[in-house]
Amino acid sequence: RAELAGLADAVDKNTQLLTRPGDTEARRILDELRARQMTRLKNYREDLTVAERDLAPMLKTRGRLLPEKAMAELREVDEPPNE
Repeated sequence: RAELAGLADAVDKNTQLLTRPGDTEARRILDELRARQMTRLKNYREDLTVAERDLAPMLKTRGRLLPEKAMAELREVDEPPNE
């Protein structure tokens, strides 16, 4: 979801970009960039929806997405070092 938010933010910022009057080449490039970003954003949202749908049964039955061993390993990685 963080990547999706970052991409959405980039798309939002790029919609605010302007070209100089009469600079049709820059306008074309900017329009193509926006179209590619919108396609990526749409595909990302679709992929996320599918992943959430596929993982929902596991979350419902286990209460978590990862096995306990994997959860413990993640906690070890996330813990700050003892100093």
